[in-house]
Amino acid sequence: MKKKIFIDLGNVLCYFNHAQRLENMSNAFQIEAKTLHEMFWESGFDHHGDQGRYSLDEMCHFIRRQTGSTLGNMTIAELWTSAFTLNTEITEIIQTLAKPCDRILLTDNSPLVESGISTIFPAIDAYIDERLFSYHFHDQKINLSMFQKIIRRYRCSPSMMLLIDDNPSVLSVAEASGMNTIHYTKLTNHTELKYMLDRFITRPSFT
Repeated sequence: MKKKIFIDLGNVLCYFNHAQRLENMSNAFQIEAKTLHEMFWESGFDHHGDQGRYSLDEMCHFIRRQTGSTLGNMTIAELWTSAFTLNTEITEIIQTLAKPCDRILLTDNSPLVESGISTIFPAIDAYIDERLFSYHFHDQKINLSMFQKIIRRYRCSPSMMLLIDDNPSVLSVAEASGMNTIHYTKLTNHTELKYMLDRFITRPSFT
């Protein structure tokens, strides 16, 4: 069985800029960015989407109703996903690992981001083998239950799994589940990161 490397979306696989997203949405909906932030983020709407409370259609219908827009689902999804810009250094690393492994996107995000990501990053399948979103599990990465569900999904030892994430709290929960982890920050040395990933993949597995 191949080892599993899970890669966070915001601030790992991609740079994240919420202010840019709000500016793009403000231009599209002709509504002030502050109002949009209050409407969709401070209200808990986005968080509830991450938890799987709404389908894509339900989220887009709510956004159209709140903004008076007639934009289609995919356009709204692309606006929602416009906070992300690809981190090409990371994609180059995960495409050139020492031997085959499963490269899995693992992110706390909603159907809107899942729908928009393929259009924003059309070559994503070149460096990601599978995409897991928190809404698929009706859970979030800050909860041990999320990682327990993932371990059961793949039916392999957590020692064969590694998570790259920028959130120390999430990394602590992943470690509690038995997974290996790497804390990714703006200061991470990419040569060292490549070495750590290759070492994880090539070391012998006893489980």
